[in-house]
Amino acid sequence: CRNFLDTNIFFNISRQNFPITAATAPSFALRPTPFYQQVCLPAIASLELKSEAIGGLEGEIELSIENLPEGAVATFEPATITIGQNSTLTIDMTAANANGITQFQVIGKSEAAGITLSQPIEFDLISTDFSAFSLNTPANGTRGVVGITNFEWSALDNADTYDFELS
Repeated sequence: CRNFLDTNIFFNISRQNFPITAATAPSFALRPTPFYQQVCLPAIASLELKSEAIGGLEGEIELSIENLPEGAVATFEPATITIGQNSTLTIDMTAANANGITQFQVIGKSEAAGITLSQPIEFDLISTDFSAFSLNTPANGTRGVVGITNFEWSALDNADTYDFELS
């Protein structure tokens, strides 16, 4: 299913029948670009938040964020926008220690209209902290190993494959 908001074209490739109805009350939309990012930690990520009026709504939107990974710090520039304006969201994850797909929520609140919207954004966080990685067998520094030897390491959640070089 893909929605081309700027051209008013809706293309449905699902197998479900569903109605497309016009908004019954004024509101606003927040569109993050991109809404999904792969981020190798530690890093600073940013995205653009575009706001759009629905049904002619006017006014300001206060932006905030929920469910950030521990150690992450977010800033909006600007943190309050007029509907139709954009804001840049920057998330500093240099102190974050997470791995895997994480979803957080950008909250847009229009006090004047009494509307609060939540926009999910996903990051696939890839930790580059390999401090827990260790050789199990043979013991590190072992001498006199002969024949074909199996090498085994501790598994890490943030590594899919390993390159092994022996010299």
